[in-house]
Amino acid sequence: VYNIGGGRLALARTADEVYAQLSPEEQATLKTLVLMMVRPAAGMEVVTSSVRRADVYTKAERATVDHVLGSMIAARLVRIVPSNVGDRRIELAHGALVSNWPRMVEWLDEERIAPRPAVQRLGQRTRNCFAAGQRGREYGGFLHRK
Repeated sequence: VYNIGGGRLALARTADEVYAQLSPEEQATLKTLVLMMVRPAAGMEVVTSSVRRADVYTKAERATVDHVLGSMIAARLVRIVPSNVGDRRIELAHGALVSNWPRMVEWLDEERIAPRPAVQRLGQRTRNCFAAGQRGREYGGFLHRK
């Protein structure tokens, strides 16, 4: 008898074990790092990409990032890959992690729902324009035309 999906379940279990062994601060760092390597695309699609190792140090303290990355690399969840420009990059070692680790699926769902900074700025500008238009109408301004 073969256990269909056994490898994917083992991968999710490994990811959960790594996550459980981290402090809350390190867990937040792991989430940030993983989400740097994936992003929701159209529909339910997810795009994976590598990130410059130097860039991950902008997200948390160096020692915290090193510990989290070390744990993830030791568990073979992420890997370091060379780049053609000489810097080292980090990527998920298994694309299956994206759809088979329930915690990551949840994080990606949150990302799909969360407004992006550019969308937030556009929304704020729209509200500002609307408010300016309302004020303009009250004072005979040029923003309101009949």
